[in-house]
Amino acid sequence: MVPWDTICTPKKQGGLGVINLHAMNFSLLPKHLWKWTYTKENLWSSLAATLQNNRISLVPAFSPLRASFQCIAPLFVPMITAVPGDGKAILFWHHNWGQGTLKFRFEDLYSFTLEPDITLSQFLANWHINVRMFRSSLRTSLSASSQWSMLECSLSILNLSATRKSDDFIWNLNPEGMFSVSSFYNFQMSFPKVNSSLYSLWKLNIPPRMKIFAWQMSLNKLATIDNLKKRGWQLTSFYTLCASDEETVSHLYNTCRFFTQVVHLARNFSPVYSDLVFTSNPHFLIRKSAPLAHREIMAILFFVLWRERCNRIFSESVLSAQTMVEQIYLEWEALHF
Repeated sequence: MVPWDTICTPKKQGGLGVINLHAMNFSLLPKHLWKWTYTKENLWSSLAATLQNNRISLVPAFSPLRASFQCIAPLFVPMITAVPGDGKAILFWHHNWGQGTLKFRFEDLYSFTLEPDITLSQFLANWHINVRMFRSSLRTSLSASSQWSMLECSLSILNLSATRKSDDFIWNLNPEGMFSVSSFYNFQMSFPKVNSSLYSLWKLNIPPRMKIFAWQMSLNKLATIDNLKKRGWQLTSFYTLCASDEETVSHLYNTCRFFTQVVHLARNFSPVYSDLVFTSNPHFLIRKSAPLAHREIMAILFFVLWRERCNRIFSESVLSAQTMVEQIYLEWEALHF
């Protein structure tokens, strides 16, 4: 079975090849980032530099894809080697310009910087200011002070080229040194694949809103009273369904008396559904060994119970356990009959 986010394409040697669409989309974004930031005489690069005071940034501030670029950067930037020219396009801390990526190599020192996106030329031009600033700031950290001494030795022998007009960038995953979508895609696919049991939720034959709810519940991300308190909300612990104990996901779908009553009525609702399994364990939804039909009915039950909880809070409407069971089976029959 091929996952939902893959497609099959013919290979030259025969047979089928599998393309991961998520990885492919993730590989197309760096193509624009490479053109925008690292390609010489590029219209977008010139525009980015002009709008940002002649300073080329890794992630242009005016880009609608800024958030996406920031997600890609930790994986994308280490694959680039910068060859210093005038140093105006090289980010001092983020690019590997011959000393490794300083942000990771000198992590303690980097935590003291006030300008994380400073370029190489700017850092060297303000050398004396940076020296005074770091020496006064590093008195509280021996490790950062030691890292600054190492960096000073490296920078003392660095001279920006007077002949080369601009910096060069080499893509390390391609022999030609230029970015290609295929090289970044193959790099992604070389990592071990994550086999998460949460993926099994998307195979349930239930509406998307229920799948998203089941996913949030499995991660304990529902807006229960205990989770809202963790986010700083000042709320009482009163639980609307059974008026006892603090509201948590564990209590809502395990020890709540109202939930227990609903499950009991659901088991005896009709002989037609006698073979369906009802459980109080929310993790039952991601148990791959359990039949899909059993997991689907439980997902509907959990969702209907949460909807009733919200209606009692915001609409002040109260349904009986029997009415809720009838709603559960109406949802079930709409999907399967």
